[in-house]
Amino acid sequence: MLSVSVDAGGRWGHLRTTRDWLQREGSVFHLVVDELHLYRGTEGTEVAYLLRLLLERLGLSPDHPKLRVLASSASTGT
Repeated sequence: MLSVSVDAGGRWGHLRTTRDWLQREGSVFHLVVDELHLYRGTEGTEVAYLLRLLLERLGLSPDHPKLRVLASSASTGT
């Protein structure tokens, strides 16, 4: 689903709305990645590419003050 959203060319209205919202004072974009430890190898590369593309579309960089990245993992022993 994310790949369709960020790779839709000019048809990404919901991302444009979010980008506009980020221009407002006090707005912070929270990116939550669940089960982060599972994204390795080719899958990890694809996820990294999609996240970079998403941030680019939103006008954010990894060190942007309006970006918070939260990674979680409830699994153990993997």
